[in-house]
This record gives sequence, structure tokens and C-alpha cells, in this order.
Amino acid sequence: MTNYKSLKKKKEKNKKRLDELNYKTNNLQNKSNQITEIIYNLKPSKLNKNNYSISSEEIKEIKNYIEQATETTTNLKTSNVLTIILEKYEEDLKNHSNEVRNLKKKIKTRDDRIEELEYDLYNSIDKIDELIT
Repeated sequence: MTNYKSLKKKKEKNKKRLDELNYKTNNLQNKSNQITEIIYNLKPSKLNKNNYSISSEEIKEIKNYIEQATETTTNLKTSNVLTIILEKYEEDLKNHSNEVRNLKKKIKTRDDRIEELEYDLYNSIDKIDELIT
């Protein structure tokens, strides 16, 4: 049972991490839309139509986006590993539950058999007592 409690705590902690990752992913998606808008709104330079001009603020936004994308990607890789670990824990927990259920059945069967044998023993003792007297 202690293992189950620690697993439950880990699962709750990892759920918080996944929620945080979802939040970051949503922010990243919004930022992607902003970056796409910046790219589509670039104006060709006056000297060469194949070159575009970009403001330093737009460069900062793009750099921030790249950092955010890198961080979110790293967190996503971590969450994938966590998901695999959680699935393994859940599978182990199911197996453990099945084992516990089977052991309880065996204990019940043995308890019933012990009770039956005790009953037989008491009957035998009574018969012996009757035969002696």
C-alpha cells in the first residue's frame, strides 16, 4: 500500500508537470502565430526586393520564440519519458492488485480448509472421548 501511495503522489506531481507543459505548449502556439504574422508582414528592402527589413524588436520576439520552443521541446521529451514511466507503473499496479486479489482468495480458501479441519478435529476428539467413557 505504501508503494501505491507514493505512486499516487508521483502521478499527481507528474500531472501538474503535464498541465504546466500544456500551458507552455499553448503559449508557444500563440507565439508561433505571432511569429508567422511577423514573417508575413516583413517589408522588402528599398535596395533589393529579395531582402526584407526587420526591426530589432521583431528580432527579439523571434529569439524569445526560439528559446521558448527549445524549452517546450525539452519539457515535451521529458513528459514523454514520464508518460512511459507512468504507464509502466500503472501496469505494475494492476499486476500487483491481481496478485493481492489472488492471494486473498488463497488465504480465504486456506482459512476455510483450516476451519473445516478444526471442525473435524473437534468431532474426532468428541468421538474419542465417547469411546473412552
